[in-house]
Amino acid sequence: MLRSLGLTFRIARREALRHKGRSILSITLLGLPLLGAAAAVTAIDTISLSPDQQLEQLTGDADAYIESYGNGPVTQTSWTGLYPEFDWEADEEAPTPEADDILAALPEGSRVVPFSEYMTGMSYQVRTPDGIAGANFMDHDLTDPLYETGNLLTVEGEVPGRGEVAISVEMARYLNAEIGDDLQVVEGEDDVAYEITAIVERPSQLRSWFAIGPDFTDEYPAAGWLVDVPDELTGEQALALNEMGLAVWSRAMAADPPTESQGSNEAGGSGTDANAIAIFALLVTLVVLEVVLLAGPAFAISVKQRTREFALMSAAGANPAQIRSTVLAGGLLFGIIAAGIGISIGILGTWLALPLLERLNDHRSMGFEIWPQLQLLVAVFAIVTGLASALAAAIAASKVNVCAALAGRRAQPRAKKRWTFIGLGLIAVGTLAGIAGVITETTIGMVVGLAALQIGLVCCTTGLVAAISKLGRRLGLAPRMALREAGRNRSAAAPAVAAIMAVVAGGLSITMFWVADGDRWDETTMFSTPEGMVEVDVSYWSSDENAEAPSADELAAGTAEVFSVLERELDDPEMHGYTTANRCGPDAYCEVRAVRPEANVCPYDPVGEGSFDLSEADQRAAVEDERCAYNNGMWQSWNNGALVTDDPFVVSSYTGLQGGDLDEAMAFLGDGGVLTDDPMAVTDDGTVTVSRLMEATTEEGGEEETSSVTEEFSFPAMVPDAPRMTQADLVMGPEAMAAMGSAADPASQRYLVSAATPLTAEDIQAVDEALLEAGLSGADEGVHAYLWQSTGDNRFGAYIALIAAGLTGIVALGATAVATGLVVTETRKDLTTLGAVGATPGLRRRLSMWQAAVISLLGAVLGTAVGLASYAGIAAALNQNLKWEYPLVQLYSFEMPWTNLLITLIAVPAIAMAGAALFTRSKLPSERRAT
Repeated sequence: MLRSLGLTFRIARREALRHKGRSILSITLLGLPLLGAAAAVTAIDTISLSPDQQLEQLTGDADAYIESYGNGPVTQTSWTGLYPEFDWEADEEAPTPEADDILAALPEGSRVVPFSEYMTGMSYQVRTPDGIAGANFMDHDLTDPLYETGNLLTVEGEVPGRGEVAISVEMARYLNAEIGDDLQVVEGEDDVAYEITAIVERPSQLRSWFAIGPDFTDEYPAAGWLVDVPDELTGEQALALNEMGLAVWSRAMAADPPTESQGSNEAGGSGTDANAIAIFALLVTLVVLEVVLLAGPAFAISVKQRTREFALMSAAGANPAQIRSTVLAGGLLFGIIAAGIGISIGILGTWLALPLLERLNDHRSMGFEIWPQLQLLVAVFAIVTGLASALAAAIAASKVNVCAALAGRRAQPRAKKRWTFIGLGLIAVGTLAGIAGVITETTIGMVVGLAALQIGLVCCTTGLVAAISKLGRRLGLAPRMALREAGRNRSAAAPAVAAIMAVVAGGLSITMFWVADGDRWDETTMFSTPEGMVEVDVSYWSSDENAEAPSADELAAGTAEVFSVLERELDDPEMHGYTTANRCGPDAYCEVRAVRPEANVCPYDPVGEGSFDLSEADQRAAVEDERCAYNNGMWQSWNNGALVTDDPFVVSSYTGLQGGDLDEAMAFLGDGGVLTDDPMAVTDDGTVTVSRLMEATTEEGGEEETSSVTEEFSFPAMVPDAPRMTQADLVMGPEAMAAMGSAADPASQRYLVSAATPLTAEDIQAVDEALLEAGLSGADEGVHAYLWQSTGDNRFGAYIALIAAGLTGIVALGATAVATGLVVTETRKDLTTLGAVGATPGLRRRLSMWQAAVISLLGAVLGTAVGLASYAGIAAALNQNLKWEYPLVQLYSFEMPWTNLLITLIAVPAIAMAGAALFTRSKLPSERRAT
């Protein structure tokens, strides 16, 4: 037995060395997925932090980090991770704890130093290569070991003194600054230069902009502290800090919580998610299928070229099992080599890319981890896929016709129709399982259906190729011959078509997932600036509280100056005015919202300042209640306000209305109506009740008094079908504002600015610098302009979609090249015969070109269909749980990824055709007749 295995491995090694190019191709096809898997496993294990590691990174060598969350006692219910859970009782009379109060609650010899996890402090503007930008400044004493041992690491340099500053790594990178350079800080109307003496890093906030120096004392008391006690922080001390209104982060408390844990981020979890396991199993199945289909043709080429060798082995007494073992040994050998090389390169690549991974994740790792258990599974996966890739070729080799092979004749293999029937059966089973999964709301059923559908289509590929080959009767000579050869050599073309189908389906479904996930992100984030635009707030400000308000002419002149600056710095800018209903006067603040009729109020929504705390049954009941169908959560983008404008550009930019719908909406606003996103707020007579809470501040006898008045108004209402209407809550025109008796603050105006080219953060910095030079920013008194751009888009998802599209195209091209090579190998004699009867070299090139086109286009079309179906099933599976959550969450939508479709259906076949035409040999030597 062992001797037989040794012999097969020696033969496999000899063949690998004899045909190095084909061996490298096979190892590469097997190893690429392993490389990706090994790199992903290593990256996840390295960059993901456990709750204990998060605490360690936050506290460093300190015993605890504490933070004040308002006045009143804190009831802490979890003690791990960056976000422990707690509740607090508001008590306006309770004092805000300060350092002395904290030390009084701790044992003698304790120390506290101010610190903020998010590096907040005094805000100043600094000069940048593009203009000016804001940064946070703190006065932490970096000589204190509590800062140095894990919280603020000095990368290089010395602790700053007076007139000096230490800046963050990200700030130094952007400014291209080094130790010894000056940091220009804008203070009032002047620039003050501070020498950079150190570059520091916050391990959990790598991309933060901050600077530290003794000259930047914060005028407000600290809200967070690092704590060092003589021994170890005890539960009693932690609870005493809670009683003072302080939340506590401590590794000692995480290991031994002083209260019963109720938090969701405690260790242990709630068990494994069966839906996640099912989807993961589907992805693994698709990867195995893809690798087998990609690497299988390479083994098929080897078997075709070694037919005579296998015939001689059979003639010498080798039985079919031994011949199969010989071919399988090659698959096993290549699998082992691919595992070693792929895993090694994956781990090495992750180690080299670790700084980039840390920057993308905005925190340092706590050590390089390779997750050895999963790496072992990856190695086993490599061996299994290597054997599976060689299995079909091994079976074919064991059935070689000895006489025909020794005589130099190749019997054309006939595809068995039973595989087509098996495939049709699997497709039927998969379809029924998917439908049953949707009806019964069972994720596993849908996932099993998708897997059966994919495998069934692979089994049917041979039959599909045979059927499509009959469509070439009315085509030109080259495409007709290409289709005929694909039908004659189905055993060579079908695996390649199936491989392209699998990779296109996988890439398309992954892309659609990330696009849909990005849409969910955009729909659930707070209001954001329209893409490529900026918002400008033009207002009058004075450091003198008794200064008189500016006249309308003064404001108009200041606004004209702002617009002049924008024209100089931007490419053809346009300013579109708007305001919000909560800006209702210089001394007043308004909260404006649509009020539902009592009968339409969702009974499951919290009352007053309560929070959502619903059981699973109540959530399901709320979802099924039509009165709760338009709840978008507790947060509204306009902070209980409303967008107020009569500019159609502003309405279109913020809501997504276009064309006739926009014209209708603007006419409705002009007639005194309002737009709302909540149809349940509209009464039977087509009106909506708008509630306005106005808080006004007046001064009498040197004391300020605040009064509040709530009024309700009725307006005609329209519920437009707008893509982003949920972000605006309410849209009103000046007519509706006037009907409420509200007037926009004349000393504060807001504009949406667009330009001929999309505006970026660098443009904002350049404009900020120009505004400062023009006296429109930073002065003690006058018209000021402030620019901002709040983006809520999920660009990571867009990058993933583009990467998936590119990888899909590359792998599809590789599969096409392998398949075309196999078909060309099979039809070499036909090409020689064509040359003998007078066919031009161009015809042979065109034949190879159309063979590549048939394989790539057929695989791309089938893969597109399968990918769309796969994503539909995956989205349905993920939505099964999401659709029963309340407050309502955005479900995974079905958006066509046109970029991917363009690449896979047009670009890939075109490049495959060009490559086949370029690399096909026009002149082939005549072959001798076998005797």
